[in-house]
Amino acid sequence: GKKSGIDSVKLNRVQRSSSRRRYPTQPTKPVDSSLARVLFADSKRYPLDGMKFFISGTENTNKLTESIKLLGGEVLADVFDTAELKKLEELKRRQKLIFLSGPLSYKKPKYLFAGAFGIPMFHTNWILAVKSGVMDPDLQLR
Repeated sequence: GKKSGIDSVKLNRVQRSSSRRRYPTQPTKPVDSSLARVLFADSKRYPLDGMKFFISGTENTNKLTESIKLLGGEVLADVFDTAELKKLEELKRRQKLIFLSGPLSYKKPKYLFAGAFGIPMFHTNWILAVKSGVMDPDLQLR
């Protein structure tokens, strides 16, 4: 027989909802170091080539430093060295200097330094997102 109007509306809703693209509810896992080495081994350009970082407010500084180096970046040891200020100024001008911090470092000297000089600030998880391929490192830092 004939389907009533209500039944066809219900059927259309079911068909449309089943054809929608499903997204994972869990965030994707970061790529481990060994896999990242394989992924970038043949690449002539690492995602963070030429980028310099300084870090504050994280307990995993060693792990973060390893990830940055793996992706082609470099971690600066002392941003308060007066001999390095010209280099920092040039890096900032070329948009090659980034400050990474944890959520509770807003009162620390490096955070204040980055804010005062207009250096882009990212949460430390940004590196993990770049490493796992979730975030494009070539974003505009203006």
